[in-house]
Amino acid sequence: NHRGEFESRIDFVGLPSEFASFRPDHLRYRDGRLYVISYSELLVVVTDTDGLFQNGYDLAAMIGIGEEDRLSTEIGGFNLDRAGNFLVTIPVVFRAFVIQPGGEVQAFGRGGSIPGSFGVVAGIASTDDGGYLVADRQRNAVIVFDEAFKFITEFGHRGTRPENLIRPNRVEVGSSGRVYVTQLRDRGVAVFSMGTN
Repeated sequence: NHRGEFESRIDFVGLPSEFASFRPDHLRYRDGRLYVISYSELLVVVTDTDGLFQNGYDLAAMIGIGEEDRLSTEIGGFNLDRAGNFLVTIPVVFRAFVIQPGGEVQAFGRGGSIPGSFGVVAGIASTDDGGYLVADRQRNAVIVFDEAFKFITEFGHRGTRPENLIRPNRVEVGSSGRVYVTQLRDRGVAVFSMGTN
């Protein structure tokens, strides 16, 4: 509950054999469904709120990561957009992905140090106008793309001022255009306001 007191346990029910050894480490909730994610295995299981299996996804297979590279590949960030598409970052390939549950995959980003490029990607979120925000731990910035994956701007950058970021990790878009970014070094959560054009 809101006091941190244990209320109940949800056990998985009906997991197929390919998910029998599933070891999740992240959880998202959306519209009565639990999205349970294993960042290290690149697997997503969707259940109802009682833990009953509804669907499972092998993200490595969906984005073309071979079995020989699975053990050295990990999810950097996972989120859902308003349409229920998976938003995923994979640091070792310097890419972000929009994955429709039906299988269509769109990738964007490239490695580098110039504005708009990726160093070590982490959290990802969609904006109210259909664009994307990607947190980059190495570059200490949040990188903004439009709905066509075109680079728009970036903000944060390493420093000690309130508008700076130290190793940003997770990014979320809240109401009224507010953007929440978690970071390291006891800096807590930074709150930014997305301007309108």
